[in-house]
Order: sequence, then structure tokens, then C-alpha cells
Amino acid sequence: VARVEASVPAGVWWPHRIRRPAAPAGPLPDRVVVQPGHSLWRIARQVYGHGIRYTVIYSANAGQIRDPDLIYPGQIFTLPAP
Repeated sequence: VARVEASVPAGVWWPHRIRRPAAPAGPLPDRVVVQPGHSLWRIARQVYGHGIRYTVIYSANAGQIRDPDLIYPGQIFTLPAP
């Protein structure tokens, strides 16, 4: 039977820097017109700096969004203040 010796490192080195989204520059728009290729996540990332904020847009526009994964070009969504 072979014996294996190993040690556990005292710390963990992380070779990558964590990217934080840049804060939006200037005043935020109060609405957006959906363009081809848009998603609520992408709009939230562009407007608020974080895609996870798509839920804010979804909640504010629930009357016209049945499925948050399916939005259509030409739809106009209200963008609440953060």
C-alpha cells in the first residue's frame, strides 16, 4: 500500500480580479424602448449597473410583461429610480 503525504495551503491565491460593473454615468432614463437582442437583464445592467436588478424593471412593468424571459422590440418599459 502506498502512503501519500499532502499538506493544505495556509491561504488561497486567487489569480483573477473581480470585475465590478461601472456606475452609470449621468442621470438615469425614466423609460426604455426595447431593441432587438435586449433582455431585462441586459437593460438592468446598462441602466443600473447590475443585471440582477431586472426584477425592479419586471415589477414596475408587470402589466405588460407576462414572461420576464420574453420581451419584444418596441415595448416601452418604465425604469424606476434605483
